[in-house]
Amino acid sequence: MKLSYFYSNEIYESKELLQNVLKLDIIKHFEVTLIDSNSNDFSQLEFLIACHRDDVVIVDCTIPCDATIKSVYPILVSQVNMLDHVLVVSKSMLPLNITPQRQGFDSPRIKREFSDDKQLLWIKEQLKDLYQAILNGTHYNRIPLKGYKDLEKYRSEMELMWDKSYKYSVVRNEGKRKVFISYRSSYYDKVIEYKGQYEAKKENSDKIVKIVEPGVLCTGEEILTPMRKWMLVFMLEERIHEIDEFIIYKTSDYFESWWTCAELVMVIYNNWKRLNRDKIIVKCYIPEIDRLEEIDIEKLLLPCSLEERQCQKDRIARLAANTRPDTMGPECMDNIDQMRSFCELINNSNFIVRFLLKCGIKHLLKKSIPTSISLQEKKAMLRKTIELYTNKEALELYLADEVFQDDFWNKLSVQTERMTPAFVYNEKDKKYYIDIKAFLNAPMNELISATVDELQAKSNLNEKVSIQTEYKHIELNVKESENKRYLWLATRMGQSTVKGNNPPGLEEIPVFELSE
Repeated sequence: MKLSYFYSNEIYESKELLQNVLKLDIIKHFEVTLIDSNSNDFSQLEFLIACHRDDVVIVDCTIPCDATIKSVYPILVSQVNMLDHVLVVSKSMLPLNITPQRQGFDSPRIKREFSDDKQLLWIKEQLKDLYQAILNGTHYNRIPLKGYKDLEKYRSEMELMWDKSYKYSVVRNEGKRKVFISYRSSYYDKVIEYKGQYEAKKENSDKIVKIVEPGVLCTGEEILTPMRKWMLVFMLEERIHEIDEFIIYKTSDYFESWWTCAELVMVIYNNWKRLNRDKIIVKCYIPEIDRLEEIDIEKLLLPCSLEERQCQKDRIARLAANTRPDTMGPECMDNIDQMRSFCELINNSNFIVRFLLKCGIKHLLKKSIPTSISLQEKKAMLRKTIELYTNKEALELYLADEVFQDDFWNKLSVQTERMTPAFVYNEKDKKYYIDIKAFLNAPMNELISATVDELQAKSNLNEKVSIQTEYKHIELNVKESENKRYLWLATRMGQSTVKGNNPPGLEEIPVFELSE
C-alpha cells in the first residue's frame, strides 16, 4: 500500500511529528513517499494526483509563525476536505475552511488540551482503520493517475470517488442519530453538563451529540463584514445539514442573538428541501424544569405569502452559493470586472471575433461542469453561464445581487441592539417568532462607520471606538481577540494567493470584539 506524506521541512514541529510517525509499527505496511517543501513534487498537481492515486495521504497543515516560512497551503486542493483517506494533522488551529473527513483528534479547534501523544495515537488509529478497510476491500478504489493528462481521462472516476468517500463516512456512523445542541455561549458550562446527562440516558445510546464550541466560528461580540457573516453561517449549515435532531437549549436570552436565529433558519432551510420522513426534528429543552419537548419549527415563522417565501428560499440559496470561501476568494471582485470587460469585448466585436470568443468560452466552461450531472442539466448550466458573458443586461441583473456589492465585502456589520430584529416577540401569545426577511437584511442594515484600521488603532491604545449606525451614535470598548483565525486561499491559475502580510495561501481574519 502506498502512503504519501506532505509537510514543510522549515517547520520544526512538523519534522518532529514526522519522525514519530515513521516509528509507528503500522507504518511498516506502507510504501512511504515523503514530499517536503524542497521537493520537486511539492506541488498542487502532485498533491491532487496523490489524493486520488495513493492508499493514504497525510498532510501536515501546521501554520507557520512567519510569512517567509513555507507551508503546505499553496499546494492544497479541495480534496483535502472531501476524501476519507486524507489525514490532516496540525500543531496549530486549522483555517476555518479546512474541514477534513479525518482530522487530528486533539485539534486545538475543538478546545481540548493539546497533546503530541494523543495526536500520534490518533494517526496510528486512523492508519490501522484504513489499512484494514483497504485490505478487506471495503474502502473505495483508487485511480491510477500518472500525470496531468490523466486528470481529464479519469475525470468521471474522480467525481465518483468523491461521492463514494462521502457515502463511506456516512456508513461509518450508520445507525447513529446525530444531534445538534444550539445555545448561547455564556451557558457553555451548563450545556456541557446537559450534553453529558443527555448522552448517559439509555434511550440516547445510539446518538452522536454535537455542539459548536464558543468562539470556534464566531462570538456574538465580533465585528464582521456581511460577507464574513454569511460565510460563517453556511459553514455552520454544513454541520446542521447532516443532523437528525436539533435541540434548543432555551434560556432567557436565546432569542436575542442573530446567530441563534441563523441556526434555526438553517434547520428550516434544510427541511424545506426534504420529505417529511427526512426532516430534522426540532426539540426545545427548558433547563428550569428539566423538560425536553418536540416543537414544530415551521410554526415559529412569521406568516407571509407563498411567493414571498419562495423569494426568501431563493435568496438563501444564492447566499449559500456565493459566500463559500473556496469559490469566492479575495480576487472575486476583480473577476467581476473581467466578466464585464469580456462581455463588452464580445458585444463590440464583429461576427467572426464574436463567434471565436463564444467558442473559446464554451470550451472552457464545458471542462468545469461535473460529468455526473444529466445532459439536460449540463446544457442548462452552459446556456445560463454563456449568457452572462455575452448579454450585458443579463450580466448586470446577475451582478445586482447584494453579494457583489463593495459594502457587502468591505463594510463592517455588528448587532448594536440588545435584541436582533430577526426575532419578533408577540405580546398576545407571549412567544417569539422568526422574521426571515429581517434576518436576511440584518447584516447589511447593521453596517457601521468604523473601519478595521480604526478598530486596530483604538484597540492598541485601549480607547473606545465611536460607532455610527443608521439609528444612533454609541461609544464602545474594542479589543483584538486572542484567538487568530485563518482562511485557506486556494492556489488559482497556478499562482499562490497572497493576502497582505500573510503566508501564501492563508488569510488571517482580523477579529475584534465590542462591549459596553
